[in-house]
Amino acid sequence: MGFQPDFIIDNEILTLVSEISILVNRIPDHLIPPQELKLRHENRIRSIHSSLAIEGNTLSLREVTNISKGKPINVRLKKLNVR
Repeated sequence: MGFQPDFIIDNEILTLVSEISILVNRIPDHLIPPQELKLRHENRIRSIHSSLAIEGNTLSLREVTNISKGKPINVRLKKLNVR
């Protein structure tokens, strides 16, 4: 038998989680500890990088980071073998 949690996820719990998420996103950046802001930024970059990789984009994590900061990147174009 598998693990049985001591709770059931129902509509009330989902509603409360949704409300908490909305409220957390309303907290102004200046009230959030710097470490948490850094972690949020890093997670956003990794998420973008992963999404791009799924679509076949070969940008590195560093290149995605630089783009997010408005820095230029060197792009090497690959020849496509199209017949």
